Amino acid sequence: MYYKIENKDCEVYKSLHKLRSKELQIQKENEEAISKKIGLDYKQFNGYHGQQHFARVTTYLGFQFTEVEKIDRKIWKPSKERSDIFEPNRKTKVGKEMSEFLFYELQKSCVYDVFELLNLSHLGRFTFPYVEIINDSIVLYLDDKREPVDENVVEITKKEFDNLLSVA
Repeated sequence: MYYKIENKDCEVYKSLHKLRSKELQIQKENEEAISKKIGLDYKQFNGYHGQQHFARVTTYLGFQFTEVEKIDRKIWKPSKERSDIFEPNRKTKVGKEMSEFLFYELQKSCVYDVFELLNLSHLGRFTFPYVEIINDSIVLYLDDKREPVDENVVEITKKEFDNLLSVA
C-alpha cells in the first residue's frame, strides 16, 4: 500500500522525516568512511542498496575497483560469483579487519524503527517499508498487512506514488 504525509506539523511526519534524514546522513558518512578506509576508487559495489533490508542503509560486501593493479591481495580477493568484484580476504588478518569494518563499524539504521514510529506490529512476515522525503511530503510503502491508523498518513495510488518519486 502506498501512502503520503503532507502535514509537517504532525508527530508522525516529524518522526519519519527525522529518521529518513538521519539515514541519508548515515549513508553519506558511511561512503566517506569507506573511501577513507579502502583508499581505492570503485565503479560498483556488491551488497544491499538502500532501504530494502534490515539495516535500511546500503551495506557493502565487495567492490569493482577502477585500478585492479593497485588492489592489495592480502586485503581483497576476487568474488566467487564475479571475478571483477573484490571482497575482503578473510583468510588474512588485514582482510578480516576490512570485513569487520564493512559489517560492524559502518553505521546502520533499523527497519523496526519505521514500524514503531507508525505504531505498527513488526511480528511475522513483512515487506521492508520504504520511506522517502519528496519536497515537503513523505511517501511510504508498506505491505498490505499493515495499515497505519494515524489520520495524517493518507493512502494514495501506485501511480501517484510513482509520480511523486519521479519528480524527486
